[in-house]
Amino acid sequence: MEQPQEGQLVYATGWGRSCEQDGAVCANQDKHPDKLQMVKIQVTYGECPYNKKKLFCAGGIDKQGLPKDACQGDSGGPLECTDTEGKIYQCGVVSSGPAAPECGRRPGAYVRLADPDTIQWLINVGGAQNQLRIKTLSATRSDTKKDSQAEALHYQGTKKVSVLIIMLSMLIWI
Repeated sequence: MEQPQEGQLVYATGWGRSCEQDGAVCANQDKHPDKLQMVKIQVTYGECPYNKKKLFCAGGIDKQGLPKDACQGDSGGPLECTDTEGKIYQCGVVSSGPAAPECGRRPGAYVRLADPDTIQWLINVGGAQNQLRIKTLSATRSDTKKDSQAEALHYQGTKKVSVLIIMLSMLIWI
C-alpha cells in the first residue's frame, strides 16, 4: 500500500465546518454545509507535530493565502490519493487538527492507512480481508467549483462513515 508523499495533492471529503464564502478570507468557519464538501490539500511532513508513524499531516495555508483542510465534523472521513497511474485510493482517515476557526491555518492529522499496525488492526478488529488495495479505474479531478461540487456529490455515499474507521481515528490518540 502506498504512503502519501511530501507535497502530494490529496482530497479530504466530509460534512465538516467551512468558510461562509468560498475564496474569501475566512474569519470564522461557521458554515455547516448542506452538500458533501471536498477540498484539495497538500501532504506535509515538515510541520507535522503528530506521531508520524501512525499519522501524517496535510493542509494549511494554500498558495493564495487561504486556509485549506478538513475541519470539525469531518473526522472519520476519507482522505484520497491518486497514484502514478491516475487511480484513486483511500490513503488516510481524517483524524484531528486545529479547531474552528483555525482549521487549515496549520496542517491537520490523518491516520496513515499504509501503516502495518493499522492494517493489522483493521484485519483483527474490523475483519478486513486483504492488505492490498482494490484496483480502481483511472479517474480525474477538476479544480473548478462546479466540477468539484459534482465530484463531491458522487461521494455522498461516504456520508455513512463506517463506525470502524471512526473508532480507528479515535484509537490513534489513546
